[in-house]
Amino acid sequence: MKKTFILLFTILLSGCATTANYEKKLNTWVGTSVDDLILGWGEPEKIYQKKKGGRIFEYSRTQRVQTPEYSYTVPQTTFSSGIYKPYGSTVYNDYYGVQTTYIEKTVPATSVDLTCTTRFAINDSDIVTDYKFSGNDCKASK
Repeated sequence: MKKTFILLFTILLSGCATTANYEKKLNTWVGTSVDDLILGWGEPEKIYQKKKGGRIFEYSRTQRVQTPEYSYTVPQTTFSSGIYKPYGSTVYNDYYGVQTTYIEKTVPATSVDLTCTTRFAINDSDIVTDYKFSGNDCKASK
């Protein structure tokens, strides 16, 4: 239940943002100059030198989202049966009973980290040639 709520909450936060849209936006950077990339994305957090020439620019973001505490009820049904003799009577009677009570459960507030790391490959001519991304929040709107 808790994981389902977190998943639904994350989906609501992201609206129509999808990983496919994020990939489409990243693809527009392929073929552009490293200067244009820096103008659009800012200075990278990390730069790696590739062994066969070129560089990797890495951008990361992390956002902590707090899900609120919430409560829900769970039905608990009990069945009973037996024989009883009313006071002063000589007749025994059967009885059957069903009773449903509702137990309240509370789920505490939870923090969820949303992350996205994006890496752009830059060739020796300072042109973006490729990209890769990972994380649970690499999404964009159309």
